Amino acid sequence: MTSGILILKKPSGPSSSGVLGPVKRALKTRKVGHSGTLDPFASGVMIVLVGTATRTARWFTGLDKEYRGIVQFGSQTDTLDREGVVVSQAPLPDALTVTAVLPSFIGAIQQIPPAYSALKIQGRRAYEIARAGGTPQVPTRTVTIHSLSMNPLDDAPQGRWQLSVTCGSGTYVRALARDIAAAAGTVGYLQELERRSVGPFLLDQAVSLEELQDDPDPLQLIHPVGPALRSLGIFDELIVQGDRLRAVQTGRPLSGVLPEPEAEGRDTLVLDPAGTVYAVLRFAEGRWRYEVVLKPLEHNGDAPPPLG
Repeated sequence: MTSGILILKKPSGPSSSGVLGPVKRALKTRKVGHSGTLDPFASGVMIVLVGTATRTARWFTGLDKEYRGIVQFGSQTDTLDREGVVVSQAPLPDALTVTAVLPSFIGAIQQIPPAYSALKIQGRRAYEIARAGGTPQVPTRTVTIHSLSMNPLDDAPQGRWQLSVTCGSGTYVRALARDIAAAAGTVGYLQELERRSVGPFLLDQAVSLEELQDDPDPLQLIHPVGPALRSLGIFDELIVQGDRLRAVQTGRPLSGVLPEPEAEGRDTLVLDPAGTVYAVLRFAEGRWRYEVVLKPLEHNGDAPPPLG
């Protein structure tokens, strides 16, 4: 089975889970997942994991993300995006006011996710409660905004501003637009949203659904997951060969086989001398534990260059 990572350019319109259907058909495999949801109206980078690489999703889910969007001040929709119904209106803010409130949104901030979100509230999705006419009690969460800028888009004062933000995992840009508008004394929603990067993986590296479907050998668009994991810079590394490597490949107990690290609780990539990643291990409670055992990427021809 093919295993690896696909950097997909999600189009605006389908849900994140909805784009996986065409991916599965193009790659002729059912074992496909993604590491982070994009709203249907949003576009941009999606990390798609194929085969045994789906077991590595946890390390991609928490990566920082960069977005570019368009905020419309003066109106607010129930979904906080262009697909919703306008529920309130207010005068447009002046440019000095918008610029002045932005620094207060840098760093760790408190955010209430949108009512129309996939968060579960007592076993039900928040959007299910909202669509049924209820008011989901979405808890406040702490999110991190690393950088934030906004610039007016129109020569005439139409209230459209371009937003650029780099943020930690779990941030809702729709909620950020709502809160910036409130701080500026008005209301607002997102007209457009594009995810420009997920960790080190950039929009320029992404392939569209059309490119995937039209490629005569779409498997060549999949990258090996090992180099992608290494590019995250969050792992210790352990180079092994011979009997030690065979023990890891076959999932045998590793006590007395691998050297003990200096500290416990760190995820460790196991590599051969050529740099191929075979497993992710963790040393805890005095012994090595398997987190993921990976299979080498299989291709019929030349693979794309490793990510990172």
